[in-house]
Amino acid sequence: HAVVRQQEVRDLHAHVGPEHRDLPGIDIRYAPEVEVRQWREQVAGGPDVLHKEYVTPDGTLKTEVLETEDWPYPGHVPLMDDYLIPRGRSFPIATRDDLAALQHLLVAPHPEDVARFHEQARAAKALAEELALPVSGGMGVGLEAGAWLCGQKELIFLAHDAPDLVEELEVMLHNWNLQRMRAVLEVGVDLFIRRAWYEGTDFWTPTQWRRFILPCVRREAEIAHAAGTSTGTSPPAAPWASSTCSSTRAWTWSSAWTRLRASAPTWRRCARRSAIAWRCGAGSTAS
Repeated sequence: HAVVRQQEVRDLHAHVGPEHRDLPGIDIRYAPEVEVRQWREQVAGGPDVLHKEYVTPDGTLKTEVLETEDWPYPGHVPLMDDYLIPRGRSFPIATRDDLAALQHLLVAPHPEDVARFHEQARAAKALAEELALPVSGGMGVGLEAGAWLCGQKELIFLAHDAPDLVEELEVMLHNWNLQRMRAVLEVGVDLFIRRAWYEGTDFWTPTQWRRFILPCVRREAEIAHAAGTSTGTSPPAAPWASSTCSSTRAWTWSSAWTRLRASAPTWRRCARRSAIAWRCGAGSTAS
């Protein structure tokens, strides 16, 4: 039987940097009206269960996660993270009714966080200029975040059973991502990368990919190119998807990075296998 231990409820809405380790970049903050509650459920003979609630004017979103031995966030449940998918017992988004509440979490970047990001960017760009290396900014995200919010298996089922819901979720994530993307493009990066680990045909049929994912990839490519920035996905897309992306001038990570590398002769002398691997606020490294 489970033994529930009452803990102090923590209000995290003011600043929630640990919410998105797998989405490096500008910190995520929720709307001021969101109240976040977390507590632990102790389970005899098994991993404890971490509970998290996002209380909004349009409803409460709930997450339950098994705190396994390799769980990297003691006592905490992030909003977006790969660790959620295999350990989640329930996820915030299950029905269309949940999308109204989600909108309170997907708000524009806070000016303070954008300013902090731009300060980090200036340092990274100065080092890149010194070494004649390109700078990568990111990561952007689209329906991949749906796996964190719905569960990967659950999201695939929804795509078959409620495709309109998945399409609406992708549009919400896309609009949110564009706000963050534009803040990155303002600093003048050479390459903007979109996460696509859960957007390939291991999970989606070509028809689903073209419906749910391609329109947003195309729009992001247009915005990046208008800002003078190349764009691509990580990891590289499947061959047929790469061909489709090429028609929109959205490259995969490997092809985009190869083109940038060819345009920076100092790359081969200074960086061999890696150069500035600066990813949106994750700092800068050179080797």
